[in-house]
Amino acid sequence: MADSFIQPLDAEEVKQGIVTKVAEALWAALDKTCNLYGVAYPKFSAGGVIDCVFDNFGTKVKDRVTFSVTVDIPETPPNVFRKETGQKKPENVLKADDGVQQKAVIFKRTGRARGNDD
Repeated sequence: MADSFIQPLDAEEVKQGIVTKVAEALWAALDKTCNLYGVAYPKFSAGGVIDCVFDNFGTKVKDRVTFSVTVDIPETPPNVFRKETGQKKPENVLKADDGVQQKAVIFKRTGRARGNDD
């Protein structure tokens, strides 16, 4: 029987693993605190910092890597957020006596003058 040893993770495995673990943790937290019960939130924002440290299981190495990732999700209109995150825009269809009608979703900006996006 050949001796086997554990291979270190390659760069793609590390990236995929970190993204998976962060996504799972966020999803679990949102499931606990963001249960909509059929109600939509008109706006939201999110942000935070994720600190990353890479070394060789405590072995002293010269090239220990540390960095921080800052996540900032500002309040964004729903359809802009859907587009940025690759989600589909829901269609609002109303049934009336004369058939099916499609209702347009209109977003109005508040608190800013038209044409002034600073």
